[in-house]
Amino acid sequence: MKKPRYYKEGYPCGFRLITTITAAFLIAPALVVVLTSFNSAPYLSFPLKGFSVQWIIAYLKSALFTQSFTLSLLLAAAAAIGALLLGVPAAIAIVRVRFPGKDLLQALLVAPLMLPGAVIGLALYAYYVNIGALIRTFPGLLVGHIIVAMPFVIITVVGALSSFDMDIENAARMLGANAIQAFFKATLPNIYPSIMVGGFLAFIYSFGQFAVSFYLSTPDLEPLPMALYSTLRFAHDPRVAAAGTVAVVIVVSSMLIINRFTDLDKWFAGFRF
Repeated sequence: MKKPRYYKEGYPCGFRLITTITAAFLIAPALVVVLTSFNSAPYLSFPLKGFSVQWIIAYLKSALFTQSFTLSLLLAAAAAIGALLLGVPAAIAIVRVRFPGKDLLQALLVAPLMLPGAVIGLALYAYYVNIGALIRTFPGLLVGHIIVAMPFVIITVVGALSSFDMDIENAARMLGANAIQAFFKATLPNIYPSIMVGGFLAFIYSFGQFAVSFYLSTPDLEPLPMALYSTLRFAHDPRVAAAGTVAVVIVVSSMLIINRFTDLDKWFAGFRF
């Protein structure tokens, strides 16, 4: 049977049009930042006055931005690892263990996605002050980033485990494997793409996290978003656009890595990358 003209490959053309407009609206600010970083003008301006890479070079030579960039990379990597170490066992417990209050626990674990980062940052700062520890320290900042990044791991792993065919693991148990061996040899290979997706999403979210860092960082412990904010408070420094370009490259690279090792299409409803 011939499909109506307003359908293409199973998706309504109107839906594709709305999706394209929405994507353009979301991508346009990042594109402007990237273009502005190659501006020859001595101040932030758009459209470009001319093409130059001077601000990219100036950013790479800036001790302030390179230190903040390195700190953000280390912080995001540590937050992603922490989110995986805590999130994967939590997801397994949510899917496979029956206990009172499981739905409440799941809601609490993913609540940081719905709460403003400023609320979480302020709450953690007040808690640190109350206990007299972790105030304005890297471990204290890391705890905040793990809290806001862990929901991405939990959501992806819970989704994978919920759709996993337990007959595969049961077959491994019948062939002589114990529970731990069956999980690592039968279950883990089938859900590792979800774990990778969750880990990379946690890394990306932590790398660009501003609100939590605003309350928990110090002038000597300034992630890249805080360094950009501090710089723009006093001057329209074009190096900020260069830093934004580097951040965009990292995010895009992370998505390409996810797509290389996992089936990214299923996470985005079949849209091609």
